[in-house]
Amino acid sequence: MCAADGDDRRARQLLARALATARPDHLCGPFLEAGPWLAPFLLHRPALTEAHGWLPRSLRPAAVPDSGERLEDAAVEPLSRREQDVLALVAQLMSTQEVAGDLHVSVNTVKTHLKSINRKLGTSHRAEAVRRARRLHLL
Repeated sequence: MCAADGDDRRARQLLARALATARPDHLCGPFLEAGPWLAPFLLHRPALTEAHGWLPRSLRPAAVPDSGERLEDAAVEPLSRREQDVLALVAQLMSTQEVAGDLHVSVNTVKTHLKSINRKLGTSHRAEAVRRARRLHLL
């Protein structure tokens, strides 16, 4: 860990590269799982996070605008637990048949859940639903 070793410049460079790589898909997981050192590190270096409004608030200074959460990005209705399960499996690039097998339901049930997810998130296909769910921190 560069930050733990006191190499602030190198830590900032590596973190900036990681943030740039994660930005297109709004991948928050690696940053949330990085350990307790990351939040204070980022909070004291607002320049690193100013272009990444999609990061959870716990990793951004309060002064950074929440550009990732606009009114049109809000879900119309909350997803049910089963819809969340389906969406999580779809985000792992599982096919409809694989999701059905994993959840022990029919393919038609999975398709029904996917239609409901698309309706609630205002999307038209599964990849868009996954991107929107990540942006809304549902995944």
